[in-house]
Amino acid sequence: MTGVLGRLDAWWYEPAPARRLALLRIFVGGWTYSQVAFRPPFYLKSAAYQDGLFEPMGMYRYLGGPMPTWLLYALFGLFVVSGAGLVLGYRYRVTAPIAAVLLTAILTYRNSWGMIFHHENAMLLHFIVLALAPSAADALSLDARRRGASEPPPDDGRYGWPIKLMITVVALTYLLAGIAKIFGATGSEWWQGEVVRNWVAHDSLRKMVLGSSASTVIRFLYPHTWFFTAVAVGTIIVELGAPVALINQKLRYLVAFAAFSMHWSIWLIMRITFPYHLFGIVYLCFFPVEKIWDRVVAWAWPSNGATATSTKPAG
Repeated sequence: MTGVLGRLDAWWYEPAPARRLALLRIFVGGWTYSQVAFRPPFYLKSAAYQDGLFEPMGMYRYLGGPMPTWLLYALFGLFVVSGAGLVLGYRYRVTAPIAAVLLTAILTYRNSWGMIFHHENAMLLHFIVLALAPSAADALSLDARRRGASEPPPDDGRYGWPIKLMITVVALTYLLAGIAKIFGATGSEWWQGEVVRNWVAHDSLRKMVLGSSASTVIRFLYPHTWFFTAVAVGTIIVELGAPVALINQKLRYLVAFAAFSMHWSIWLIMRITFPYHLFGIVYLCFFPVEKIWDRVVAWAWPSNGATATSTKPAG
């Protein structure tokens, strides 16, 4: 394979360490699993909602009405079991795809009751990518231990493409958000800052009226239109510029830092919580997590052999 296709193939299947993909399976998969499996009331309370509130979307679009309560509980229980298999890397080729399908079903069903939780989209897509990559269990997994693998396999493209796809997912979600702002209802008015200021003020006022937590910062920032203009322009730059993360590692770090800062700024101003982004889990695929993990382990549990100095007896 030569030419453009050859370069694209080499870029997409860039070799990566097996431990990097395995750690993403543990951290990303573990975070996603804990957010769902450890919060059954949040995802099962829809069983008590009135049928009239059900607005089916996605895979439930052709469903006549809400599913039976026992079926919802069964799907959740099966996810608890299969999701643990994905995180631990046990029977991965079976448990991981099942967990991905069940998680999609659970999140989509929860979103079919009048409120869409947009912050779960990237989390779900990353979970699906990991589930579709059997190589994610080639290291640091029960499957690898069962095979008697004492050392992780050498770097290979089969560990690189899932990571590259996870980065692409993040870049595209931001890009689409930026395009929606430019070509949405507000159009060119978004750049003026007035739209952003009114939007933030409306959101804060609604939260105050409803008794929800609202940021007090907006009271001091509201008179300064220039600030919201800077926010609007900065947001567009971050979102439309996110795909540069696919070019090289340094730009990847820059995009991760800029997007991470953007989400914390949104939280400070509007108290809008995107846990997957605020805790940086979504950006782990941007970094060599195995090197970071090794440094953390070396710092937290220093080896006695590495720190000890040998002394030669006198005489």
